[in-house]
Amino acid sequence: MLHNHRIGALYRVLQLIVLAVIVSYCVHTEVGFVRHAVRPWGVMLWATQSRYLLTNTGEGTMPSHCTNPEAYKHQHHDGHIFLPSSCEFLLGDDAVAVDGNEVFVHTFIEETTVWEEFGDACAMQVAPWCAENVTSGSYRVQGSSNSGCSCTVSRDFLVGSPEQQQIILSHGFEVDFSNQWGDTIQRRAIAHDTEEDGGMQTIFESEDGLLCHIGGKTLWSSTDAQHGISTTLQELLACADVHLDAPRHHRTMGIGLDLRLAYQQKLGGDLVCRIKVVPMPFHSRAPRMTNFVKLPNSGIARRARRAHGIALTTSVHGQVYS
Repeated sequence: MLHNHRIGALYRVLQLIVLAVIVSYCVHTEVGFVRHAVRPWGVMLWATQSRYLLTNTGEGTMPSHCTNPEAYKHQHHDGHIFLPSSCEFLLGDDAVAVDGNEVFVHTFIEETTVWEEFGDACAMQVAPWCAENVTSGSYRVQGSSNSGCSCTVSRDFLVGSPEQQQIILSHGFEVDFSNQWGDTIQRRAIAHDTEEDGGMQTIFESEDGLLCHIGGKTLWSSTDAQHGISTTLQELLACADVHLDAPRHHRTMGIGLDLRLAYQQKLGGDLVCRIKVVPMPFHSRAPRMTNFVKLPNSGIARRARRAHGIALTTSVHGQVYS
């Protein structure tokens, strides 16, 4: 009888081992699970005015690259010359541009200002102003002074502390569980994915997979990110192992940073978004922008600016199960 009990116990153990092997096999081979590719939904990048830039624009807080802007002279292989002669702090739309899901932070500005007048204003206002800008000003008279005149002043300058620009990311995805019929679409967004366990998690990594500190965290829960993931350009550059002053042409020519969002779902249902911050070494510049500005002598001039800087973009991939 005892012998039979031992055989029965051994049989039970073998059954459990076989069951465990079958379960392990199913989990690793994903038997019974269907993968579905995700599409971007609710992915947004935007910029807000940095408190640092609003309160630290005096001479006592001058960043190191502003102490010797001429050191950033650089000639591109296409012959274009970058020749900054000064450094300025910019705010608002002068400092950053947002176009859809792309944020462009200005680091270097090429500026041309043209003042056009007629009659007595040429000799009394335009010519003296142009003489004050003798190193970069070009005065022209059209026929006689009564026919009109113009002064064109061109200058290049670095932007003070663009690394402190505040960047906010909100992200999410949608997935079609109906085999592309569009009948069963599920959407998930980090700001609205709050669960008792913190919901969807977000982790930032370098291209090599090293964890990055973003907003003082290595992991963002949905609870943490209800108002978006807040960071600075400096943190994103550090994550990508990019420094604007090494080499120096990064600050003048610009560079791209692609935030590559990869959604991963564990078989238990937990969602993780791993974001790799990948440098994109290309010449990054914005389209030329033109507006009218009031000069210190009350004249109205046409100003054209072309900004170079850091282009932040996003891309999304990943899979979830059903």
